[in-house]
Amino acid sequence: TPIHKHIYIQWLIEWLAYHYHALPLRELIVLVDPDSKTSPRKILHRWASRKLMNITVWKDEDIMPKKVKALPSAFDNNTGVMMHRVRQTNFIRKCVPALRKRNAKWVMLTDTDEYVLPSYSSWYFLNVTNRIPRTSPGNVLRMLKYHENVTGTNHTCVYMPRYFFGAKESSPLLVQKGAPKGIDTQKLMTQRFLFRESRQNPNGKNLINLERVARIEKFGGVHKITSVCPELDKMYEINQQHAAIVRVHHYVRHAEDICLL
Repeated sequence: TPIHKHIYIQWLIEWLAYHYHALPLRELIVLVDPDSKTSPRKILHRWASRKLMNITVWKDEDIMPKKVKALPSAFDNNTGVMMHRVRQTNFIRKCVPALRKRNAKWVMLTDTDEYVLPSYSSWYFLNVTNRIPRTSPGNVLRMLKYHENVTGTNHTCVYMPRYFFGAKESSPLLVQKGAPKGIDTQKLMTQRFLFRESRQNPNGKNLINLERVARIEKFGGVHKITSVCPELDKMYEINQQHAAIVRVHHYVRHAEDICLL
């Protein structure tokens, strides 16, 4: 997962804890933006020192070529956007093979403002919360296995649509309701912003099963990592039919968080 310069460090604390529980996340490679004003190392050390996760931190020199061949003209003459895309592409090319060497089975590439969860609202799964409770450990992979058992599908690349949150804050009373004592839900993005925007981004993210995908010779972008992942028109079809197995909740950055850097 790339950590960008505008990611408030509090977000990483929640992101790690959430995905450790929900995926379950055990292998992690982090790319830190060279312009970042904060370091994630202390937070990552909490997990690595307890051997809860195997974590590697990369810098630009670990992934970037000595000479960038991309031209700003291909990115509306925006050098910042160009370098972001170049770094992202090179990260994918190095990250996926590295995780394969670690014998990782399922691999996702997301940012630290994106949360992966089962798509309980999909027509496939309207009545499975009793089988796979929302709060159960590893509910994302449990949902995938359940879908494979029911449909006989062997997933290679699962498309995850993205839904945007952050346009409207939830009321403090609603957010705090049912929370354990001592937990300030106002500091948790996934609780503070319960209302999603109406728009849905057709460019979702991918969840790849490396045991079923042969060595990847050609990598695409972050929205379609390799050829076994859905094309854009297929993504749109999955969105319209509400047939996604898992989804991504993307929390839009807020000015107050950026100013805290």
